Amino acid sequence: MLLGVLAGGLPLNPILNGISGRTKELKKRVALEENTALMNVVKNKLSEAFFKENELDEELRAEFFFFCSEDETFEARCASSDLEALKFMKEKYIKYKENLAEKE
Repeated sequence: MLLGVLAGGLPLNPILNGISGRTKELKKRVALEENTALMNVVKNKLSEAFFKENELDEELRAEFFFFCSEDETFEARCASSDLEALKFMKEKYIKYKENLAEKE
């Protein structure tokens, strides 16, 4: 076994990636991609119904969804059910509107 390690039997890529931080960066990218995919699913499924009851200019809607996706509970709450996602969006909508009012 020791001979295999000395002869190069130990894979160096995981070790080098861990040292350089590449593994951590790749994990961040995967998490970001999963978050973006969930955001797109929520947007496609629920945006029409949500914005019928909660008015928001068309040009602000994409920003609103990014605002929602930045919340640390976004994935847990929006992946569980559409009803929970709508509740979450309503909460974030109120905060988003407050933030817009503060900017003006």
